[in-house]
Amino acid sequence: MKITDEKNLEIQTKNFTFTVLPEKPGFVRIVFQNGIGAEFFVASGCDTGDMIDELVDIGIPQITENQSLIQVKFNANTTIWEKVEYIFDINEERIVYYYNVYGSGNLENVRFFEGFLQNDPRKKERYYPYFCGPGRHMAYHRNVKEFMQSSKPLFSHIYTYGITSLDKRILGFYEDMNIRINGDRHYYAGDWLATPSPFLFLMGDKEKDQWVTLGLAVKPGENRFMGYRYCGGAAHGLWHDG
Repeated sequence: MKITDEKNLEIQTKNFTFTVLPEKPGFVRIVFQNGIGAEFFVASGCDTGDMIDELVDIGIPQITENQSLIQVKFNANTTIWEKVEYIFDINEERIVYYYNVYGSGNLENVRFFEGFLQNDPRKKERYYPYFCGPGRHMAYHRNVKEFMQSSKPLFSHIYTYGITSLDKRILGFYEDMNIRINGDRHYYAGDWLATPSPFLFLMGDKEKDQWVTLGLAVKPGENRFMGYRYCGGAAHGLWHDG
């Protein structure tokens, strides 16, 4: 494991390459030896029950090295939190991504690799229903992804260990997938019949024979959330319900 390009920050391990993208501020590219990966949006949004979290600005990466680990940290400011730290802990085998938020507020949606930008003109131009109903849930409105920064997939399929009545396990990268405790009978004929599987998805290639995991690495006793969701599309992200 070594830093092969200090100027643009490229880190090479035996399993993958991690690159900060200077042409796309706030993004990193992670590609494994089998060609699977993504261009990940660093500044994950952490919403409260009252409002969405919007990125104000993000700093340049800070590097810390030791014999077994390279840590890449981005400091940022958002509209909700006083301070946010987005951190990648990189070793030869895997990458652990997490972030710390400082401030007060109840956590609602904890997003990974997607979020909102402050003063994004798309929200002013498009954020309205085409016709009104008795509530927003009954009115047509645009998909939330039209107002977000999300990650670009460099894979073709997504695999879930979640159990449904239709036993649907592999979908295209553009689909949504849920693994959750509180199931829905309309989700692939129901996903409430069994204890939820591990909160783990796999990114796969076109032939469906090469895979890379996207899982939650949570310490025992800290897994206090209800679900884990892959939000697919031309740009993708993940979130868990806190």
